[in-house]
Amino acid sequence: MHLLCGLGVNALGLHRIWAARSPLNEASARTLLRAGMTEDGRIRDHVFSHGAWRDSITYSILEHEWTPINGLRAVGTVMSDVEETLQPPGSLPGGDVPRGR
Repeated sequence: MHLLCGLGVNALGLHRIWAARSPLNEASARTLLRAGMTEDGRIRDHVFSHGAWRDSITYSILEHEWTPINGLRAVGTVMSDVEETLQPPGSLPGGDVPRGR
């Protein structure tokens, strides 16, 4: 989750990232809190599931609240490197493939 937040902040330039979980899913609560997210509140009757309306607990993290761990500050740079690596053989920078004559 922390890696996804880093991708959102660094590579995509997002200001706010949010998530929602079931009130029954405590494992998700721990994961979201460990990633640095803050519990925002409860959306009542948010999802209709298994014949009943269910609440959701929402979390968010703002751009200035995200702090890198284990070198994740460079997530945007890493993603650029990955994109270059995944280019098809013979392709040009930017993903263009040369046309035959």
